[in-house]
Amino acid sequence: MLRCLQLILILIFTGFNSAYAQDFSNKGKEFYITFPSHANAALAVMGLYITADEDVNVKVYAGNNVTEFRLDARGVRRVFIGPNGVKSNAAVYLNQEEGIKAGSAVRVVADKPVVVYSHIIRTARSAATLVLPTNVWGRRYITPLIASTSGSDRPQDNEGYPVITVVAKEANTSVEIVTKAPTSSGKPAGSVLAFTLQNPGDVYQVKFARNSDISGTEVNSVSVNGEPCRPIAVFSSSTWSAFGCQSPSGGDNLYQQLFPVGTWGRNYITAPFKGKDSDIVRVYISEPNTTVTKLENGNTTQLLGLVNNSFYEYRTNNPTKITSDKPVSVVHFIMSQTCNTNNMPSDPEMIILNPVEQTINNISVFSAHRNYVPPSQSNIDKCFLNIVIKSNSVSSFRINDRVPAGTFVPIAGTEFSYLQEDV
Repeated sequence: MLRCLQLILILIFTGFNSAYAQDFSNKGKEFYITFPSHANAALAVMGLYITADEDVNVKVYAGNNVTEFRLDARGVRRVFIGPNGVKSNAAVYLNQEEGIKAGSAVRVVADKPVVVYSHIIRTARSAATLVLPTNVWGRRYITPLIASTSGSDRPQDNEGYPVITVVAKEANTSVEIVTKAPTSSGKPAGSVLAFTLQNPGDVYQVKFARNSDISGTEVNSVSVNGEPCRPIAVFSSSTWSAFGCQSPSGGDNLYQQLFPVGTWGRNYITAPFKGKDSDIVRVYISEPNTTVTKLENGNTTQLLGLVNNSFYEYRTNNPTKITSDKPVSVVHFIMSQTCNTNNMPSDPEMIILNPVEQTINNISVFSAHRNYVPPSQSNIDKCFLNIVIKSNSVSSFRINDRVPAGTFVPIAGTEFSYLQEDV
């Protein structure tokens, strides 16, 4: 099957709107990445794509393996961990139902700021996340995901399991997870999972019951015996998921590093994915009585029907603007291929959107085409970008210093336009 990889970029050519937003960036000098449980287990590959605006020295640690290199400005270095890659994934792949694997995080260290993307791949399965540097980690997270509704029932293949992984950058980091779904080991929803990550790079993983929705599960760094709450990184993922209709065909693992609650915003723009007649959008809240409105086709409505006291959901093939009176997080889901009438070649995906309050005017991305990964490890042969920009800045937009081939579409009732670009 031919596969498509779709990414969203929200580029607002203006200054940041808050002091916090100016400090929150995906560029950094230190990163920790988790390699969560996967349907293909250790046969899957983790690809790291690293880029920078200036020449930089980089080290990648995966267990006892160290990859060291010099990266030229605006270049991209690919490091693959796993089968057919440069290094083994035995020390970093997570296979525990619930518990800690010491020193299992992949660590990236640079002497100047870099940007890191992590991509977990295995033939037709693919999921990627932007990686956040340690200096912007937080202490409170609310987990998004979506339940798998696959028509195929294959627990023996490790399919359909939601997963949360947590990593520490400081010693003796204590964490509590308040669950919204049963764990795969049988602990009921509402359980408090408490643990301490004793060393930097230690990773805790918990798997949840098959085909459950863990949305709203809270992950908090906590104080124990007077010790301070320490920053943590949290990843929400699944071993394999298919969703969007009753018996979907085509699934994928999901994989996203979460934004701390303190970085959530009040204004978001969504743009439809290429070739899809409908997408799923979820708006997650952190405070009770949060009022959320949606602007679509020039009409504003209030979102109603809060699910599990955690999120609002709607489906659309239109661009929308989301506004709230308290900070929220917006997550955009691509449904399984056969849940769309045009059968566009692509598998499910989960993308966490950044708020309008935290946007930039220049970004580097890497196209994870199958030609750029180890042989036979990917079926991706089409890549698209979604670009959102203020309409009065459309004429100045460039991709690799060139005018895009596609055409920007104004979003009714807003000052924004969006572009779907085949790259």
